[in-house]
Amino acid sequence: MDINRSNLSEQQKSVVDSDDQAIVVLANAGSGKTEVVAQRVERLLKESAGDFKVLALSYTRRAANELQSRLSNRLGETRRSVETNTVHGFAHGLLLQYGTWIGLPAEPGVISDETDRIDLLQTWRQEQGLEPVENPLGLLNQLDLSRALGQAENDMMFQWASALADAGVLDYESMVGRARELLEESPGVRRLITRLYRHVIVDEAQNLTASQMAFLSALWGLDSSDLTTNVVLVGDDKQSIVGFAGASAEHLTNFVISHKATVYKLSQNFRSARAIAKVAERVAQELDDPPGRSQDFAAAGQVESHFYDDEESEALAVSDWVVTILNQGMPGSSIAPTESAKVLPKEIAVLARSAAALRRTADVLSQLGVQVSLASKATDWLGSELGTRAWAIGTFDSSSAVSRRRVSRILGTNLLSASDNPIDHLNVSNIQSEALRELSKSQTPTEFMEVIQSISINELGWSDDQRELELAWLAFCDTQPPANRGWAQFELFVTQWQAGTDSDPGVRLHTVHRAQGQEFKAVAIVGLNDGQFPDFRARSPESFKAELRAFYVAVTRPSRLLLLTRPRQVNTRVGVWARDESPFLSLIE
Repeated sequence: MDINRSNLSEQQKSVVDSDDQAIVVLANAGSGKTEVVAQRVERLLKESAGDFKVLALSYTRRAANELQSRLSNRLGETRRSVETNTVHGFAHGLLLQYGTWIGLPAEPGVISDETDRIDLLQTWRQEQGLEPVENPLGLLNQLDLSRALGQAENDMMFQWASALADAGVLDYESMVGRARELLEESPGVRRLITRLYRHVIVDEAQNLTASQMAFLSALWGLDSSDLTTNVVLVGDDKQSIVGFAGASAEHLTNFVISHKATVYKLSQNFRSARAIAKVAERVAQELDDPPGRSQDFAAAGQVESHFYDDEESEALAVSDWVVTILNQGMPGSSIAPTESAKVLPKEIAVLARSAAALRRTADVLSQLGVQVSLASKATDWLGSELGTRAWAIGTFDSSSAVSRRRVSRILGTNLLSASDNPIDHLNVSNIQSEALRELSKSQTPTEFMEVIQSISINELGWSDDQRELELAWLAFCDTQPPANRGWAQFELFVTQWQAGTDSDPGVRLHTVHRAQGQEFKAVAIVGLNDGQFPDFRARSPESFKAELRAFYVAVTRPSRLLLLTRPRQVNTRVGVWARDESPFLSLIE
């Protein structure tokens, strides 16, 4: 069946139409890679007998959801032949289905909260007759990095793996490692998976770690002679900005060599207006990437840079810029002739290298009545006492020592054995106790949410928590069929939900790393001082280049308006300090 490709460039058509078994697509920011992937999947499914699935993996759930949305709109019922997920989500799904083959419980718990991980590590060492670790958080972070880099197992890595196995739980890195173990040690499972997923597409592949690449290689084959499925890796080395977590764009290069992959380049920028595209080209040249093919831009765009005396003045000015855009729309000179000037709050972002540089702007916008969307941590996702206790009761697993210790901390009690009921140890008001007792009777997330929606208690923050739980549940139901709505899946989804979501209605205030893969109509980048962006720790040529890649990601997020600001002086613990401007500003006319 013919596919309408009239909206694609020649570069894009080449990727959609290629029948090569191993492909790498080097896609610049704004080059339309999501549309290319969507049309390629559409072609594969419409030209096939429909006896297989396409597996589309991405770095973030947001990107996976965006691709799923595009495919759902154009494929109809055929969309069931496409599975979109993150690498961790796919690994977790395999372990939920087949993990018992390698000794995992039927539904292994997932621990992501640092307090839970520290508690597990120290308790396990105590049970083994070992001394507690002096800096457990630092050790766990180092273990995460070592595993992501695929380093040889040392004694502490072995101890942590044993602690996880004894507790019957997983953390994020062990998900990938155990899924790889499953594929390597269970040939029957691997054959089943490779027959099911005939095509694998990985987006944002520049962010793959060594451990993730090893897991995926176990799925599709280690070299060109062993390739058991069709593979497309889509990435951009200029946007490789999570090296601190073990990611490297070198995996793209190594894949080309080991699998004799065909390389395609998507260089044209279709997202950004002319002024912003020029900024992106100048930064790309500093990263040794020549400009893409020139094109006629329908919109001129607007790029401004402003310096302010201090951080308070910067926050006031940036907030005023946001409010003006919301009230008056984008300047007519910056947009295409037929384009609407109206901008929604979620189409505006304020970005910074660190979260600290966003705090004053967040405060000012809130004072002006502008809703903002900030990513949250696991510890502050639910703000009320009832909300925190409700989630602890709902997710309580009496058979898990980790779960018993976590709930004990939250409820202020001590659940020693699997037979202990947390409800019997509550020391709360009668009305809250009654609500929690009802929640404890729920067996499934569906039943839990029915009780949550029925609780009407006048407690500070509860109504906000109730709404947050309902939004998370609705978003989860959109991604999972009823048969897959168990507690293990819901807990993992909520862990990712805590990092922020596209459904939030407010102006986005994100770090640059949090904003990767997203796009907005208007973006302000604040705190552009030397030592802030680039970070003061970027002293080597390679670390400075990593900061420049982060700047490239930042300036390529907007499509129409880009504002760059800095305060001439900043407040520190030891007083007010003058700051020099970021060297990156010299790249902006």
